[in-house]
Amino acid sequence: QLNDELQRIKKVLRKPSFTWKTLRTSATSTLEYLFELGLKERVDSEWVVVSETKSLKRYHTPEVERLFPELVQSRERIAAAAGEAWLGFLRKVTDSLSLSLSLSLSLSLS
Repeated sequence: QLNDELQRIKKVLRKPSFTWKTLRTSATSTLEYLFELGLKERVDSEWVVVSETKSLKRYHTPEVERLFPELVQSRERIAAAAGEAWLGFLRKVTDSLSLSLSLSLSLSLS
């Protein structure tokens, strides 16, 4: 859906090579799905200025503002599922090692 929005923005701006920008704001924070335009370029009045410099402004469209929280939630769900899968794998490895150790001890005592 964000790619559809990018295609729409390219058409509106008549810039076929336009791409999303990501701005790193600190060591742990980034702003994603921005598009940058010069200060004098005309933009849709609904577009939200996210940041600006002396020479350009970075925007989100209302659609990006709507879709981005959904993307963040999806990323969090994926990270949680990956963490659970990793813990499950570690439990299986631990169980297998415990069984192997028990068998080795039993065999060495016989």
